[in-house]
Amino acid sequence: MTDQELIAQINECLDKDVAVSISKMKDALRAYRRENKRLKGVAQYNYNATDTYMKIAAESEGRNYLLNQQIIQLRTEHAAENDRLKAQKKSLANGLKQIKGTQAKVFDYLVQFIGEHGYSPSQREIADALGLQSSSTVNGHLERLEKKGYIDRNGGRPRAIKILGMREEG
Repeated sequence: MTDQELIAQINECLDKDVAVSISKMKDALRAYRRENKRLKGVAQYNYNATDTYMKIAAESEGRNYLLNQQIIQLRTEHAAENDRLKAQKKSLANGLKQIKGTQAKVFDYLVQFIGEHGYSPSQREIADALGLQSSSTVNGHLERLEKKGYIDRNGGRPRAIKILGMREEG
């Protein structure tokens, strides 16, 4: 007989005013105490779980707030940088023919590299940065950019590229 069945039987006897043996009463009392302990354990577990959940939720909310603040800051910095670059490109644009594709990537890389370092990159550096197969490919793009008036290469000397005009977005 399970504890639940024993307790139910005792309760039934008490409800009907039927005599119950002492041994059954002791067993029922022990079963009742076990059940009570189990329920208290469940209640304590639920309390601990709820408390832990609330702590985790508070920590998570704090982390989310910090992450959101960092995202907002990065977006603001990125937008400011984009605005600065767009203004710089528009102010330097001089009606040159529009370039697209890899030529545009090469030109943008030149502008960025020269802006950061103060000198032009080598053909190998351009090829590596843009994932091109050879410096010969880069040389072809540089020749076409020079022909279109975007850059000037000083007599084929290495690292002697001058930016003559900026391309317009489009």
